[in-house]
Amino acid sequence: MNDGQIPLQPASARSVLQIGEWRIEPDLGRATHNGETVKLEPKVMDLLVYFAQRPGQVLSREELEQAIWAGTVVGYDALTSAIIKLRKALGDSRRNPWLIETVAKKGYRFIATVTPPELGQSSSTAPAATPAVRAKSKRPLFFAVFATALVTVAAVIWQLMPSTPDTKPVLPGIAKPSIVVLPFANSNRDPGQEYFSD
Repeated sequence: MNDGQIPLQPASARSVLQIGEWRIEPDLGRATHNGETVKLEPKVMDLLVYFAQRPGQVLSREELEQAIWAGTVVGYDALTSAIIKLRKALGDSRRNPWLIETVAKKGYRFIATVTPPELGQSSSTAPAATPAVRAKSKRPLFFAVFATALVTVAAVIWQLMPSTPDTKPVLPGIAKPSIVVLPFANSNRDPGQEYFSD
């Protein structure tokens, strides 16, 4: 079924792969990118390694099921589920793929760049991350802290700024405009007209 291709090797015998920007360590079941490590289930890792051994080839559903679940009866969704988990773990999408392309009514094609590992290199002999890589992975955290501090300072300054009133300014010494009414006096001196002033 695999047309003379190299059969899928057991996880313990597989070397480290570089797929795109991801470092894949099949024997440890993990993928690392920019300091972020994700664990992959064994069958999902087997699927990734099988794809990586056949870049650019259109692989049918039947061939993938035969290679990954050889001798085991699995449901129709087993492969679909494994591909969904693989895409989610490595940040791939069906609409804008960088890893696996769906070929309608034919199967799947691995489109990512695979860098072959150095001879004899495995995850146990892999070099540790260099200081430059470690510094690069801390960069997003620094920017997040800086942005949070900047927003906090802006909010404090905004709260301390005097608010501009929506009404016209009031004359100094007068709290509110008012009208004063004084009692009237009868300037006519006629006691009969006193009721007018009342």
